[in-house]
Amino acid sequence: MKFAFIPLFFLAVCATSLHAQNFSLQFDGDDDYAVFPECAAMTAPSFTIEGWFKCTPQFEPQVILMSFLDIPDKNANVTLEVRDNGLVRFNFRSVATVLGGEELSSTAAVADNAWHHFAVVKEGDTRLWLYIDGFPEVVTCGFYEPVSEIPIFELGRNRYDPAANYRFFRGNLDDIKIWQRAKNCREIFEDFKNESSGLEPGLFGNYKFDLNADTVYDCSPNKRHGKRQGALGLNNLPKYVTDVPPLVDKMCEVQLVGVEEELIAPNQGMVVAISPNPVREILQVEMKGAQKVAGQIYASDGRLVREISILDGIHTIDVSSLPSGTYLLKLGNAEVSKTLSFIKI
Repeated sequence: MKFAFIPLFFLAVCATSLHAQNFSLQFDGDDDYAVFPECAAMTAPSFTIEGWFKCTPQFEPQVILMSFLDIPDKNANVTLEVRDNGLVRFNFRSVATVLGGEELSSTAAVADNAWHHFAVVKEGDTRLWLYIDGFPEVVTCGFYEPVSEIPIFELGRNRYDPAANYRFFRGNLDDIKIWQRAKNCREIFEDFKNESSGLEPGLFGNYKFDLNADTVYDCSPNKRHGKRQGALGLNNLPKYVTDVPPLVDKMCEVQLVGVEEELIAPNQGMVVAISPNPVREILQVEMKGAQKVAGQIYASDGRLVREISILDGIHTIDVSSLPSGTYLLKLGNAEVSKTLSFIKI
């Protein structure tokens, strides 16, 4: 056994007390996906994309992630999908085209409704790697040029395959990380069960999915936030759920929300800022605009934990008695409403 009992116990206590790993993002396999800004990390000579997934077998492949150019007749640079046989396939193309590129496939089926970790690595112009659960599954050697143009990044579908229902992903994704460097075998094996703080060298994007909000927040200084997409109605959007992989939690050290959120009322603008975020004791709410709003604080499970009234100016809320976790602050009146997320530590 690699670790002694005391360190393991200490890590377990820390993870429980911080309560950072609250959610994964669940995709229904019908129309759910998430879209992100252009991903410049993939144009670097080396990059790593890693994360956790959980899915069940389907008659068609399911796409975990895809980077592509938003140009007609051009397809993906990087595609990672679970095939209909349960194997994971990593496809890389330096120039986005419809067909071709280098393909790496796992040896073991992983579409078993259990959590698994993946990592795909481009190591300079000589090697491509595919890892499953911390171990290298396959590596290829060749000449692989950098991606020629900055691609868009999506989770949960192949946008160029409507004939196959876009190969929507059915299952859960969590802790997606994009690195602007090649992680080596030892790093991946030792780190894959640990969250990041967001400030690690070379970390380009870090999607923990731990804030239940419309925005998919990037816990890195780049703040390449994304959006959930899907049809309205019964299917709605990808959902935040409490089914999560076995990760050692680490609180995000990057300010995600609360710097400046806007409430727009008819013929009147209103700005609300909350700080600090994360917060330990006193949450400060600053509101600009001559208006009074009612506020409610909800826990991540939907329970109403506090009601407040806020006037124009600065209002302080003592949250020291709240358990650690993610909360929603809902503000509004007859004309305007807004929901902000904050983390209590």
